[in-house]
Amino acid sequence: MSENAPHLLVAALGGTIASTSNQSGGVAPALSGAEIAAAAGLDQVWPDLQADFTQVSQVSSANVTLDMLFDVRKLARTTEAEGIVLTQGTDTLEESAFALWLLNDSATHIAATGAMRNPTLPGADGPANVRAAALTALSSLSSELPSTLVFNDEIHDPRFVRKSHVTSTAAFSSGPVLGAIGWISEDTVRLPHRPTAEDASPFAGLSRPETLAKVALAEVGMGEPEETLTQMPARPASS
Repeated sequence: MSENAPHLLVAALGGTIASTSNQSGGVAPALSGAEIAAAAGLDQVWPDLQADFTQVSQVSSANVTLDMLFDVRKLARTTEAEGIVLTQGTDTLEESAFALWLLNDSATHIAATGAMRNPTLPGADGPANVRAAALTALSSLSSELPSTLVFNDEIHDPRFVRKSHVTSTAAFSSGPVLGAIGWISEDTVRLPHRPTAEDASPFAGLSRPETLAKVALAEVGMGEPEETLTQMPARPASS
């Protein structure tokens, strides 16, 4: 292996990208980061790639926690890899990418990605997304940024990206004003709208709390009575 061989770490949290058939007839997260990356053809891009893999968790997107993302930040702080690909479920992918934008104070870029179609389906998009995320994570163009969200060959600023479609493989967008900050074309990273490094990692150095507060996210609709919010603190956590 060449001394200048690129070094990538794939950190896996589960999600659709890792899901495969189970005994109940459905699918559930089961594939490892190594298995996910194997289908991405990374050796076609870097024949001498050094790749490491770590299974941070194996959960659906709804069960990803901030505590897990502190584990990912610890990996970024301690790894010798030049970039990290984080794979997880898409329902909370934008939240994870945003949290890592705030928290990642290492010199290791984290490109977060996932899949809309699990590996058992025709046209599964996980391998292409992992390949695009790896290209982004190892690119010198993104090296000063703490994180990005990479999906469907588009690179998004985590501060503005949203999951805008529940089934399309083009599920993420950064509209209506900004749009994607870059893209991958024929294994080449294009990043013409790169944010400035001064905007990155505003919570750099933030210590990991011993416990994380439980914060409710309440969506209020037209005509919603005030009591809906005032009664929430008194309701049991299981309600």
